[in-house]
Amino acid sequence: MEVNRCQAFFQSTDPQQKVKELQKVGNEEAVRWEALSASQHSPGPVAAGEVVCRQVTHPTFFDSETGKLKPTAFDDVSNKGLSVDRLSVATEKEIVERGEARNAEWNAKFSDKPSRTLHSLGHIHVNELRALFVGNERAFGIYDTALETNRSHADVCQLASGGPQQARSIRASLFEMTRCVPVDAQA
Repeated sequence: MEVNRCQAFFQSTDPQQKVKELQKVGNEEAVRWEALSASQHSPGPVAAGEVVCRQVTHPTFFDSETGKLKPTAFDDVSNKGLSVDRLSVATEKEIVERGEARNAEWNAKFSDKPSRTLHSLGHIHVNELRALFVGNERAFGIYDTALETNRSHADVCQLASGGPQQARSIRASLFEMTRCVPVDAQA
């Protein structure tokens, strides 16, 4: 039986460094891995036509003064992977409930810090993610990193490995392709 190198990589790599390690694998190989399951809990690889959602918390990722996403909402794409949920696997209601529960847990644990709320879901089309190139390298890969407690979980990872300026430019593109839907509009 052939070893699923993608799954082996995601199971054995330090989660905080997985994007840097994925870049070392090489762009072509990392892109091929998108067609493989990255998790034993996977419902299957992320398909081209899917939409994924980023939970946008306030004040962490949303600026009330400007009424816009903060660029920091996408910082994880260049280190541990941008955590998203797949709308083909979970409903928006389930994603909102999970986000609200996570924020309630955080607020109880860190009552001395500003309270977090779920502001919106940032919708991102997988086709748009996969269409972005830097030179001849794909900018992003998206992997079905399903969890036992969340089968809809996936990670968007920055595959292009340029310097800090290129990383900011790539994140800016991600920022532009994200459409935020306020939580109160989810009903």
